[in-house]
Amino acid sequence: MLLKTRSSTSFACAILAVIILLATKLSAIRNKVLRKFGVYSFALISALLLLHATLNLGDLLVGSFGRDMTFTGRTEIWQRCLQVDINPLVGVGYYSFWLGDRPEKISEGFFYKLNEAHNGYIETYLNSGIIGVFLLGMVLAAGFKETIREVLAGMSYGAVRLAFAGNDDHS
Repeated sequence: MLLKTRSSTSFACAILAVIILLATKLSAIRNKVLRKFGVYSFALISALLLLHATLNLGDLLVGSFGRDMTFTGRTEIWQRCLQVDINPLVGVGYYSFWLGDRPEKISEGFFYKLNEAHNGYIETYLNSGIIGVFLLGMVLAAGFKETIREVLAGMSYGAVRLAFAGNDDHS
């Protein structure tokens, strides 16, 4: 079904989920890497940012899936949404951003009417501001911490949670 839908994001996430599931079965990875996951994550993110800055890794990776860095036009939607004047601390209110005349203004120039930001984090910021993004981050961190604890304990469900949590698509 992944091949029929031609969804590059779904295909990439499925591959990543399989890799995570297989990696958590290896005791060396489970015991050494996951115990210092924060350190390894910081090192990996730093290395990826350096590679992106020097070798344009983002274009290479996204291009390998037949896409471009605009994420099929989504970056323009994100920019338009973030240009709207809102209260940065608390947003406009829970599920209120797409009410009123904002959708028409943001949708100008598109052949369809937008009703979402196509990015879950931006959507959270628009509706509930920095406070909402912070609270979302806290919930995700708490869930991730619990998931790592389950994986280290050898629970199979923890590996599944880790594979799916690492592949959230908020677009």
